[in-house]
Amino acid sequence: MLLSVQNITEARIVAATDGVSIIDVKDPNQGSLGFAGPDVVNGIVDVVTNAHQESISNVSLATQRRSAAPKLSVALGELLELNSADIASIDWSKIHFAKIGLNGTYADQSWRKPLSDAFAPVPLHVARVLVVYVDQVPPSASAALLSAAHQDGLSVVLLDTFEKSNGNVFAHWSVSDCKKSFQSASALALTTVLAGSIGITDLNSAKQTGADLVGVRGAVCSGDRTETLAKPKLDEFLKAYRELSLDVPNAPRIHH
Repeated sequence: MLLSVQNITEARIVAATDGVSIIDVKDPNQGSLGFAGPDVVNGIVDVVTNAHQESISNVSLATQRRSAAPKLSVALGELLELNSADIASIDWSKIHFAKIGLNGTYADQSWRKPLSDAFAPVPLHVARVLVVYVDQVPPSASAALLSAAHQDGLSVVLLDTFEKSNGNVFAHWSVSDCKKSFQSASALALTTVLAGSIGITDLNSAKQTGADLVGVRGAVCSGDRTETLAKPKLDEFLKAYRELSLDVPNAPRIHH
């Protein structure tokens, strides 16, 4: 599971909770992929790294080998609103994924060069994510987007929603639409992530899509996605997630 956090307090809670594969840093008050800023990002990276080191310091070597720290992901905002100086101020050494939204740029693939340029300051060990906003892109356009992303060196595809007030991912694409897109992505060796206001009652549908991972935020908050993460809701969500065995073995893959 990928879980988005907005501050160090939330990062500490998630880092101490088993079952989260990726901790994603974003500011939900700034939109779907709101950028939390370099200081927040760097602080959360330090907290997550140190928390894992502390958690394994007093256990056996065998347990340490089985215990993997959550990978780290960063939302950088929308392509048309990026600040390159902010991106350059991030300590990328312990970050695994970076994603940039493509709001308003899908029509003619005019996003390709600007996105490549935006990712230029990001080290190559960081996997680049193709964000497909399903409330802006019809399912029929998915194959062309995936092909372009593969050609441009992106290695992860994320199905998400841009406007959170207009329903979740399944209000725009059917389970079958998502599944077909993910099958095409897997054929290109792309890791697949399903997000877009996934709730606990959507988990069975999420599993049917074949996604490698499911991304969550609002479903584990005390109110809407901009409010504070609630540990009881997180525990309940993780229990349901585990029962459905949603994470694909060995996912997420990273390809360059």
